[in-house]
Amino acid sequence: MAGWAVAVGAEDLTLPAVGTAAPLNSVLVEALERLVSYGNNGWGDQFGKQQAQRVLADLSREWRNPEFIAGYVIGKGRSARGAKNLQAIIRKLS
Repeated sequence: MAGWAVAVGAEDLTLPAVGTAAPLNSVLVEALERLVSYGNNGWGDQFGKQQAQRVLADLSREWRNPEFIAGYVIGKGRSARGAKNLQAIIRKLS
């Protein structure tokens, strides 16, 4: 849910003062947006897989959280099936 919350700018209603999810590192945001742009075929075609692998390889291991990234891309309008494909790609890199 954290990735989705960041992607959609969700408010944390459990806090006394309403606020949005914490901002992300700009390098991570750029990588996530590039992943989203390559996900039009659910990262199921060869090109999408290759581009995702290239983008993810540039990220440090701490930023390659499959659940966070899947939530983020879903929040940006990509399919659940595509997010699962992306999670598989991430796990192969780890």
